[in-house]
Amino acid sequence: MKPGCDKSTLKSEFLLWPPDLFALTSCVLESSEAYLNLVSPRTEVDAWPPYGLTHEFHTHVLEVAKVWREQLELIAAPLKPEEFTGTLESKVPNEVCDEWDVFHAGITEDHEPQEATAVADDPSGKYLRSLVFLHAVADEVFSTPLTDSVLNQVFAKALSPTPEDRALAWAPQFPKPAPRVAGEEGLASSFWMTLSTISPRRARVLPKSHTPQVGLSLRSLSHHLAFVRSPIDIQWLPTSRSFPAAPSDLRVLLLPWPRYITRQDFRPSPFPPLDGSHGLHSYFEFLPPDRSARLHTTLSEHLDLVFDTIREEGSPIDLVVMPEGSLSASSRTDDLATLCAAIQRFGRPERDPQSGVAREGSPAPFFVVGCRNPVVAPGEHEGRRVHGAFGSNFLVIGRPSPSEQPYAFHYQSKHHRWKLDPAQIRQYGLSASLATDHEWFEAIDIPPRKLFLAQLNQLVTVCPLICEDLARQDPVGDVVRALGPTLVVALLLDGPQYRDRWASKHASVLSEDPGSSVLTLTSVGMIRRWTSAYATRRNVIGLWKDVTGLTRELEIDRESLGLILTLDVKTFPEYTVDGRIADRASAAPDAPRTQSKPTLVLREYVEVQVPPRMKL
Repeated sequence: MKPGCDKSTLKSEFLLWPPDLFALTSCVLESSEAYLNLVSPRTEVDAWPPYGLTHEFHTHVLEVAKVWREQLELIAAPLKPEEFTGTLESKVPNEVCDEWDVFHAGITEDHEPQEATAVADDPSGKYLRSLVFLHAVADEVFSTPLTDSVLNQVFAKALSPTPEDRALAWAPQFPKPAPRVAGEEGLASSFWMTLSTISPRRARVLPKSHTPQVGLSLRSLSHHLAFVRSPIDIQWLPTSRSFPAAPSDLRVLLLPWPRYITRQDFRPSPFPPLDGSHGLHSYFEFLPPDRSARLHTTLSEHLDLVFDTIREEGSPIDLVVMPEGSLSASSRTDDLATLCAAIQRFGRPERDPQSGVAREGSPAPFFVVGCRNPVVAPGEHEGRRVHGAFGSNFLVIGRPSPSEQPYAFHYQSKHHRWKLDPAQIRQYGLSASLATDHEWFEAIDIPPRKLFLAQLNQLVTVCPLICEDLARQDPVGDVVRALGPTLVVALLLDGPQYRDRWASKHASVLSEDPGSSVLTLTSVGMIRRWTSAYATRRNVIGLWKDVTGLTRELEIDRESLGLILTLDVKTFPEYTVDGRIADRASAAPDAPRTQSKPTLVLREYVEVQVPPRMKL
C-alpha cells in the first residue's frame, strides 16, 4: 500500500474487482500468518468461527458472493474507460464495503500503513474477522465452473494463451496485465497470466482445483482462487468445448513407446561442455532412431496398430499420454503430424445413450507426449541465442482446436537436467557408451520455465511434468500445490514404476497436498534396460496414486501395446480452515455448500492387446 493513501483511493484500487481484493487479503494473511489464529486462537475473542456460528458465517459469505457475482455479470456491454470505475463501484455489495472499512482501520493509522501483523495482534479480533470475510467472499465469487456464467467466460478469456482472447477479455472491462519485460508488448509470450489487475511481477491470482486437507498454509484458506508468487510462467489452457453434462468418467490411453532402447541410444554429446566443470562431469544425449531395428515398426505403423485395435473394441478415449522423449522432434511437425493423423483416423468414438455402442464422430482427444531434439552447435536455438551446445527435452500438449488446424500445440521444456551417476549407468547397462568414472548430465537447454494447466472439461484440469520436475520440488512444487490440478501427469524416462521406487514417493507428496491424482508413465524400452539385484523386473509402465490412498502399479504383458485407464470423476468433501465446505453430498441437507471439487479415482485398466492376426 502507498503511504498517504486515503480509504477511497485504496477502495478504488482493490475493491472493484474480486481477484484484486483476493490478492490483497492473501498478501496480508501470508505475511502476518494471521490465519493461524483460526485454528489456534490466542484469546477467547480470536476463537473461530465468529461467535461459534460456522453455518451462519458460510451462508453469509455465499449470499454476499452470489450478489457480487450477479452484479458483475450485468456488465455485459463494453464500457467506456470513464464509465469503468463508477460502474464497478456501484456493483460492490454493501456488506463488502462495511467489512472493508473495518479492515482498513486495522491496517492504517492516521492514513499511514501499518505492519500486517497488526491484524493478528488486534486484541478485539475484529480486523481478522473482516479480513477473512473479504478473502472468503472474493474466493466464492468464482465458485461456479468456468463455463457456467458470463463472468467466468471473461475469466477464461483472461487466462487464454491467445493474446487476442486476452485483449478481448481485459479491454475495456478490465485493465490489461502488465508486460513481463518492457518493450515486449507485441509478443505473445510477454504476458504472465493472472486474473488480478495488480502487476504480475508482484503476485498472480489464478484458478485452483483442490484445497489441501493436510498441513496449514495460505492454500488452506481458499477453494477456487490461488495466490501465486513464482518466477514460473504459468499458462492456463481453458477448454474450447461445450459439454451438455458434466462427465462421469474419463478414459486415458497410455502408450509406452519406444518398445526397444539400445545402449547406442545414449551417447556422449558431440560438443564439449562450456560450463567450467573441470572434468567432474560430462554431457550425454538420448537419441534413439525413429525405427526399431528389432521390430522394424515405425511410429506411424505402431500408432495405426494401436488405434485399429481400440476401434475394434469400441473404447472412447479422452486423453493420450506418451513418455518422456518418446517422439523425435528433429523434424518436430512430422512426428506430431504422424500422431495427429493417427488420432484423426481413429476419431473419438461416442457412446450411443440407448444402446451403449460406441460410434464415431465426436471430438478428438487431448494428448500429452514427450519430445526430444538432438544436440546442436552453439548459436541460435529454438529462437534463443544459446552459448552452449544443447538439445531439447520437452512435452507437447495437443489441444483440439475449433479452427482449421485440428490441434493447437503448447510446448513445455524440462525444468531440470537428469544426472546419470555411475550406479545408474551400470543399472541401465550403458557403461559401454558412457564412462563410469564420473557423472553425466543431460545435454538439454533450460529455457525460461513454463508450466501448463490444461482444462479437459469443466471439471478436470491436467498438469504435465517431465521426470526430474516431479522429483525436484523447486521451483515448480509450490505452484502445483497452490493450483491443485485434478490430475498430474509425469512423463518419465525410467525403469519399472514400482510402488517402492522414487516416483511413487514424490507422487505421494502431491496426492496428499493438494490432493491431486498422480499418473506416471515410462517406456517399455527403458524397463527392458533396467536391472536390479533386489527386484525382479516386471513390465510396470506406470503408477497411479490418488487422494483415497490407492497406489496401483500399472503392469502390462510383454506383447501388449498399451493400457486404457478408466477414471471415475468423484467428489469428496474439502474444507477450508475458516470452515467452508466444498461438497454436495456429504454435508447436512441444510448446510451451505460451495461448488463440489472433482477428484479422479481409478476404476479399472485394460491392456491394449495385439490382435490375433498380428505379431510383434
